[in-house]
Amino acid sequence: MPTQTFFNLPEEKRNKIIESAINEFSTHSYEAASLNKIVEEAGISKGSMYQYFEDKKDLYLYLLDVAGQIKLSYMQGIIDETDDFFTTLEKVIIASSKFNLEHPGLSQLVINMLSGNNDPFPYETFQHLRQTGQNWVTQLITNAQVNNQIRTDLDPSFLAYLVNQMTIDFGNYLMENNNLTHADMLKGKTIPADTIKNATYNFISVLRDGISVRSCEHESNQSNHYNL
Repeated sequence: MPTQTFFNLPEEKRNKIIESAINEFSTHSYEAASLNKIVEEAGISKGSMYQYFEDKKDLYLYLLDVAGQIKLSYMQGIIDETDDFFTTLEKVIIASSKFNLEHPGLSQLVINMLSGNNDPFPYETFQHLRQTGQNWVTQLITNAQVNNQIRTDLDPSFLAYLVNQMTIDFGNYLMENNNLTHADMLKGKTIPADTIKNATYNFISVLRDGISVRSCEHESNQSNHYNL
């Protein structure tokens, strides 16, 4: 983690260093990312960088912490204890999508880490972000099982893993289906909020009702029943 010397810097200078590091790590693999390019873009010497961070790994793990803190801020205030599992998950996915679009560099770091790509320190990053998210979803699922909102014959950890992986791929789907690249996001291009909401609704519908014809017919019959 950063030294106190780093935190003693003016906020503008700290942000410039962080921004430069995000740009480099989000567009290159960890091994290919260059500290020389980071310090050049940040306008500092390499010696100064080592006064702020122990090494390249230290800087990388700090960026993941920054990403986690900012992403968490998007979740605050959206959770209602009266919501069921699927409503909560829908709100979280929409908030996560907003974070991804507004912080594309940090988003790319997190996506690479969660998907196992470009993750040179799987144990440390697992402790930083992956396990935290996994535990949160597992608890959400456990509560839903207690409240008879989802099946109780399946292991919560197994379901949490599936939900996490599907959520990662859902983000990739949003980008591909809207012809949006990481480079586009860095330039400020985005996806309309209604498009995200509609896609999220379909995603949650599949999780809740499945994809079999029988499940679709059941949903239709329920809808017809309510319209009587």
